[in-house]
Amino acid sequence: MGTDDFEEILKTGRPTREESMHKPAGDSPQVSFRVPRELYDQLGRLAEPGQSANQVARRLLAEHLDQMRGHAT
Repeated sequence: MGTDDFEEILKTGRPTREESMHKPAGDSPQVSFRVPRELYDQLGRLAEPGQSANQVARRLLAEHLDQMRGHAT
Protein backbone atom coordinates (compact mmCIF):
# COMPACT_ATOMS: atom_id res chain seq x y z
CA MET A 1 0.00 0.00 0.00
CA GLY A 2 1.52 3.27 -1.06
CA THR A 3 0.62 6.95 -1.07
CA ASP A 4 -1.85 6.46 -3.93
CA ASP A 5 -3.72 3.90 -1.83
CA PHE A 6 -3.86 6.31 1.12
CA GLU A 7 -5.22 9.05 -1.17
CA GLU A 8 -7.84 6.63 -2.51
CA ILE A 9 -8.94 5.83 1.05
CA LEU A 10 -9.27 9.55 1.73
CA LYS A 11 -11.30 10.04 -1.48
CA THR A 12 -13.64 7.10 -1.13
CA GLY A 13 -13.74 6.51 2.60
CA ARG A 14 -13.85 2.78 1.84
CA PRO A 15 -11.81 0.51 4.06
CA THR A 16 -9.38 -1.91 2.51
CA ARG A 17 -8.33 -5.25 3.92
CA GLU A 18 -5.25 -3.59 5.43
CA GLU A 19 -7.31 -1.17 7.50
CA SER A 20 -8.78 -1.62 10.90
CA MET A 21 -11.62 0.73 11.79
CA HIS A 22 -13.31 1.02 15.13
CA LYS A 23 -15.63 3.37 16.95
CA PRO A 24 -15.07 3.36 20.69
CA ALA A 25 -17.91 3.89 23.12
CA GLY A 26 -18.44 7.48 24.13
CA ASP A 27 -19.24 10.82 22.57
CA SER A 28 -16.23 11.24 20.29
CA PRO A 29 -15.99 8.59 17.59
CA GLN A 30 -12.50 7.79 16.37
CA VAL A 31 -11.26 5.91 13.36
CA SER A 32 -8.02 3.97 13.40
CA PHE A 33 -6.15 2.76 10.37
CA ARG A 34 -3.36 0.24 10.27
CA VAL A 35 -0.94 1.35 7.59
CA PRO A 36 2.27 -0.18 6.28
CA ARG A 37 5.53 1.17 7.66
CA GLU A 38 6.38 2.69 4.26
CA LEU A 39 3.31 4.95 4.32
CA TYR A 40 3.89 5.84 7.96
CA ASP A 41 7.45 6.87 7.07
CA GLN A 42 6.17 8.99 4.17
CA LEU A 43 3.75 10.77 6.51
CA GLY A 44 6.61 11.39 8.92
CA ARG A 45 8.60 13.07 6.16
CA LEU A 46 5.71 15.51 5.62
CA ALA A 47 5.74 16.47 9.29
CA GLU A 48 6.89 19.81 10.59
CA PRO A 49 9.52 19.77 13.36
CA GLY A 50 7.96 18.34 16.51
CA GLN A 51 4.97 16.91 14.62
CA SER A 52 4.23 13.19 14.40
CA ALA A 53 3.16 11.13 11.40
CA ASN A 54 -0.20 10.65 13.15
CA GLN A 55 -0.69 14.41 13.37
CA VAL A 56 0.10 14.75 9.66
CA ALA A 57 -2.43 12.03 8.83
CA ARG A 58 -5.09 13.77 10.94
CA ARG A 59 -4.36 17.11 9.26
CA LEU A 60 -4.52 15.62 5.76
CA LEU A 61 -7.77 13.85 6.55
CA ALA A 62 -9.31 17.01 8.06
CA GLU A 63 -8.29 19.06 5.00
CA HIS A 64 -9.76 16.44 2.69
CA LEU A 65 -13.04 16.31 4.64
CA ASP A 66 -13.27 20.12 4.54
CA GLN A 67 -12.85 20.00 0.75
CA MET A 68 -15.49 17.28 0.47
CA ARG A 69 -17.93 19.33 2.55
CA GLY A 70 -17.30 22.34 0.29
CA HIS A 71 -18.12 20.29 -2.82
CA ALA A 72 -21.25 18.81 -1.25
CA THR A 73 -23.03 22.15 -0.96
